Amino acid sequence: MRDLRILLAYLSCLTLVTADFEPGQHLQDVHVHTLDGTFRIAPEQRGRPLLIMASDLHDASIRWMWSAAKSKLDFVTKLPQADCLFLSYGSNAEEETKKFKMELVKAMEAADWDESSRAQLFSRLHFATEPVSSQPGWLPGVLQAWPSSQHVIRAESTGIEVLTMERLDPAYEWLPWPGPSSPTSLALVHDSPCEGPWASSVAGRVALIILQDPAASPAGSLGLQAATCSFARIIELAQDAQAAAVLIASKPGHDVVQMTCDSPADCSIPLYTPATMISHSAAVQLRSRTSCHKLPRTKAASLCHLETSRCQDTLRQWMRRAGCK
Repeated sequence: MRDLRILLAYLSCLTLVTADFEPGQHLQDVHVHTLDGTFRIAPEQRGRPLLIMASDLHDASIRWMWSAAKSKLDFVTKLPQADCLFLSYGSNAEEETKKFKMELVKAMEAADWDESSRAQLFSRLHFATEPVSSQPGWLPGVLQAWPSSQHVIRAESTGIEVLTMERLDPAYEWLPWPGPSSPTSLALVHDSPCEGPWASSVAGRVALIILQDPAASPAGSLGLQAATCSFARIIELAQDAQAAAVLIASKPGHDVVQMTCDSPADCSIPLYTPATMISHSAAVQLRSRTSCHKLPRTKAASLCHLETSRCQDTLRQWMRRAGCK
């Protein structure tokens, strides 16, 4: 039987440039290569503000921001009178910023913007073709002041390398994290997560929920049928069972999504149990590290016998695996 424990953490991916800037400091002009030519940043001559957005697609929250229709629509409709420079931390920056531009085009099309309105907005949007690390002058140093924190889950099994998984927390205005700050053992939820009450064995543990396509799940598998209820209902049942937190796997073949409440009834449920989403593949890896034995239960849950052991993954190892600069 393997020992396993779960730890939820934040890892920072920093731009490795040292800089010390002061308010009112004069900065030199820089020229940034973009999809539409060269964009000159002349701080002493700017007539309007410049917003700089640097994206790291290793971060689940950034990927979700660029895929969620509402976030893109809010950007194109609420952007103030300012220029916006889009940068990427990835080595294939040009391909990534091309995708950013196309996503904003789709948002404008969905909002029925005419060609004139689109052109007017795009005259203020600039998409860099080189990564942050290759940007000229003071740009990388300025961005160092806003490091990108990656939200992760770390699991250690006795005798096996630490497993580090990215996570995407729910909409903050609905269900603010924090999760357990100390390592916690795991309970795997079976059958339907929408039916309660869950077994008392979930209490004090992190509940793991893996959704499967019933047609693709062999008999006796640990996967669940597709949930027929909302995220709010699942978290409410976990809360009633006094779970320490809830890990919900994304659908097979899909990226993680940001959980939120879908109706006034869901949004009115008082929730205080932390929840987060991990990828389906990560959840399967996590499940494979456990030795699960079904215990007597009321409905919908069985306990994996998991002891705790020390988590020893290092930030440097994670940054190397994640491709952070």
